[in-house]
Amino acid sequence: MQGSDGSSTSQSTGASQHSPGASRLARARDAFALPPTVKRLFDATPLVSYSENARPRMIPYLRDRHVLHVFCTPAAAVEGAPSYNPGCLKWQTLLLLSGVPFRISPSSNHSSPTGALPYLEPSQDSQRLSSITSIPTPGLLDFIRKHAKNPASLSPSAHCKQYVTLLNTGVRLAYLYCLYLEPDTFDSVAMPYYIQVSSQNQLVQSFSAYNLRDAAAEEIMSGTPASREGLRPALLLAGAREAFAALARNLGEAEWFASANVADSVRRVQSSHGSEAGFLDASVFAYTHVIITLFSGSVGKIASQLYGILLEHKNLLNHRKRLLTLFENG
Repeated sequence: MQGSDGSSTSQSTGASQHSPGASRLARARDAFALPPTVKRLFDATPLVSYSENARPRMIPYLRDRHVLHVFCTPAAAVEGAPSYNPGCLKWQTLLLLSGVPFRISPSSNHSSPTGALPYLEPSQDSQRLSSITSIPTPGLLDFIRKHAKNPASLSPSAHCKQYVTLLNTGVRLAYLYCLYLEPDTFDSVAMPYYIQVSSQNQLVQSFSAYNLRDAAAEEIMSGTPASREGLRPALLLAGAREAFAALARNLGEAEWFASANVADSVRRVQSSHGSEAGFLDASVFAYTHVIITLFSGSVGKIASQLYGILLEHKNLLNHRKRLLTLFENG
C-alpha cells in the first residue's frame, strides 16, 4: 500500500520501529524527562515569559559627576591622573581649573559619538536619564562656562590665541612626527597607547596604524613648507624650538600665563585650588606633560631631541609641576 507521496506506508512504519536512530532518540527523551513529581508541579504552575526590559540608554546608569571620556589607562581613570593625549589633557585640565566636578573614563575614538575624543557625559539622576546627551569637544568650552563654580570668561583673548596657534603649529607638528612617523617611537609609544588597546587583532592593528600614520603625515605636510618628496624632521624640531622659546619668554617668572599679561586679567580662571591659570596654561601643559611623560624613555632620536628642547626651559618645567600638583591634590 502506498501513501499519497508514493512511499510505502507499511515499509516506512516498520523501519521506524526498528531504526537505531529512533531508539537513540527515545533514550535521549527518557534521559531528559522530568520526574513525575516535578512534572506535576510545573503542570500546576506553568512558566510565564515576560517581555524584555528596555535597554539602558547609557552606562553608568546614575552619575553624580560629569564623565569626561579620554585616552587614559584604567588605573589613571581611578586616580584622576592626566591623560596621555594632549587634546584630551587640555580639556581635562580646564575642567579641573574651573572647579567643575567630574571624573575621567578610558575611551577611544571608536566609542565616541563623533569619532573623536574627548567628549563629556553630563551628570544625571534617575528622573532625567531619558535626556542624556553627550557633549563633543567643540561644545566643552560653553559647558565649562555654564557650570564653572567660579564664573569667569574662559574665552581665550587674541593674545592667547596667537600663542595657542604657535603651540599647535610648532610643537604639535613635531610631536605628531615623533609619535606616528618615527619608527622607534611609534613602536614604543603609539602602538601600546593607541593601537593595541583598541584591538588585539593584528589585521585591525595594521589598518589602524596605517590610518594614523597617513593622517599625521597629511596634517604635517599641510602645516609646514616641507616638500612632498619627504618630511623634514629638522624643520619640525626648529619650529618646536621656536615655539617653546616664545612661550618661555611669555611666561617669564610668573606662575601662570594668564597672570603674565595684564591685558588677559579679565580672562583668568580662578580655580577652586586658588590658582589663576587659564586656557593657555592648559594648552601648554597638555604638551609639556605628555612630552615629558612619553618621550623620556626608549624612543626614537627625534623624540629624544624634542624632549631635550623642552628641558632647556626651566620655567616651562616648573609650570608643568605646578599644574601637576593640582592634579595630585584633586
